[in-house]
Amino acid sequence: MKLINIKKNIILALLIFPMFSYAGSIESSYKLTKICKNTDCSEYGNVNWKPTINASTPGALPVTVTDSVITGHIWGDEIGWVNLDPTGSGVTVNSTTGQLSGSAFSNGGSWINFNTTGASVSINSSGEFSGWAWVSGINGGWMKFDCSSPSTCIKTDWRPSSVSVSTGSTGSGATSAGGSEPVSLSNLIFNPKRESNT
Repeated sequence: MKLINIKKNIILALLIFPMFSYAGSIESSYKLTKICKNTDCSEYGNVNWKPTINASTPGALPVTVTDSVITGHIWGDEIGWVNLDPTGSGVTVNSTTGQLSGSAFSNGGSWINFNTTGASVSINSSGEFSGWAWVSGINGGWMKFDCSSPSTCIKTDWRPSSVSVSTGSTGSGATSAGGSEPVSLSNLIFNPKRESNT
């Protein structure tokens, strides 16, 4: 009788568990990326996805990744504080594929578009961000997400629902908006007047 009750409880737990969404955070060892100013990314600005948040940074919140949005604040050495969930916009997450869309806004006046024509950003089965986002404004350029280098690797403990958690890095590389072809910065149109928050 006890065995039947245990089996029922396990089945009930498995049925209920997928109904809850999981909120992830940015991993401390994988929190930096760059805004590339030229095609070889030899000129860049740094962006920290897990900046120090304390009494000196009122209003800033840590980055949280959920099944629908990314919220919180990141810090760019050239673009300042970036709100990932500004009023009337925000960065959204496709919970099944990990594909990001929408835009964030920096207090330096830049919009960051996570799904531009020909490029996009997604979170893979290892929690690694990969792809390119366009940053508008005077200190703009292409924000690079690529975990083949620690200087451009953002990683979260959140995972898309369509994939199982990987035991190791699957490697990464930026992909086209369709997700299958590798994209290099030289293949993207390097135009400082690129679309802003549309």
